[in-house]
Amino acid sequence: MFCVALLILSSFALVRGESCESTTYDPEKYICYEPNGNLCPIINGSPYSYCDQGAYACFDTHQYSCSSTQLEPLEPQTESFELIVSNPNIKELHGLPVHAANYQLRTGPNARTSTYCPEGTIFACDKRVTNRTVLRAGGGRFGPVSVLPGGQHGFLYPSSLYPSYTRPHSGYIPKGAQVDGIYAYKGGAFVNSYQPEGWWACPPGSNVDEADGVWNIYGAEQNVTGCVGVDLLVKQVEPELEWFAWEYI
Repeated sequence: MFCVALLILSSFALVRGESCESTTYDPEKYICYEPNGNLCPIINGSPYSYCDQGAYACFDTHQYSCSSTQLEPLEPQTESFELIVSNPNIKELHGLPVHAANYQLRTGPNARTSTYCPEGTIFACDKRVTNRTVLRAGGGRFGPVSVLPGGQHGFLYPSSLYPSYTRPHSGYIPKGAQVDGIYAYKGGAFVNSYQPEGWWACPPGSNVDEADGVWNIYGAEQNVTGCVGVDLLVKQVEPELEWFAWEYI
């Protein structure tokens, strides 16, 4: 089930700035579509588009397309993929990959993927994934692509909603964790349908022992100074290669 995040044009906060028809707006927060003067928001540095073909609404092009009569969800991403951080206003993070490490998803200039490949396996898994995090999604669920017995399954941790994944050889998921409602769209974004406006990237708090340049991904705004809203874009991995790890740790 898709959570359609439509922003019907009913009212916008009026601020000093540029004019869109008879409405004054802040160009850092909204975009004006002529000739009818339709205002759409800019979320995480990306302007929403306007569908004037039946739906008459602003929409996120990372999740929907505008047909002749309505908004249509993008095709689901059925192949394995990586995630790329998107917010053109945050130069430190924009365009960087997302990494699985310490059972969290992270990004930043110093973030690195953490995998383990035991000796004696028949797979040369240490050579197939080198500092890359490959995910899968389907049926509202997600998880890292790993080949250890039982695999690994993704979830959003209770309260903070940070994306996590099960430990090797364990299917334990904390009580209250979100395990569904996560979708990956082909040529679009990785979306939590319960929080469709995007994700948050937060630098380590003062009480967290983390290296500078490593940002944690969350599904909700955190009480940490410096958090920024981001989109997580889906990038399909090369189909001719087998991108998987034995396990992510």
